[in-house]
Amino acid sequence: MDPILLLLRLVHVLLGVFWAGTIFFFAAFLLPSLGDIGPDAGKVMGALQKRNYVNVMPVIALITIISGILLFYKVSGGFSAAYPRSHYMGYGTGGTAAIIALAIGMILIRPAANRMGQIMQSMPSTPPGPEKDALLTEVQKLRQRTALGSQIVAGLLLLAVILMAVTRYV
Repeated sequence: MDPILLLLRLVHVLLGVFWAGTIFFFAAFLLPSLGDIGPDAGKVMGALQKRNYVNVMPVIALITIISGILLFYKVSGGFSAAYPRSHYMGYGTGGTAAIIALAIGMILIRPAANRMGQIMQSMPSTPPGPEKDALLTEVQKLRQRTALGSQIVAGLLLLAVILMAVTRYV
């Protein structure tokens, strides 16, 4: 086997599992739990930001996608026109779903998560009153946007994972 092809598959599968698994956990368990605990959720979001979660995940997603494109290029004979119309078109469809998921994450989720982190860091120094109430209202809206975006991304990544897993065999 071609060592480059093996390396690309290894990177693609390992990072893809990490990306999808993390998003599934985030959308199905972490965000709903944060919603249950209320204002203290800011501490968890702040800890995630401190560990660069909102910066690391897009990099992992991008490397996953780039390695997938390179794999597709290699196995399709240089993006042969016949390949996407073959029974392997599931790879292209799954890859497209992953690219859309990354775009939604970058456009919808990441800015909302960053803004939430900024607000939550300023909360302790904000005195009670209308300003603090406005910030709490903004955090709630950002949390809803993040939850919706995460559910959409999780669905797209689920589609990508399913297509990547079964395309070879159909």
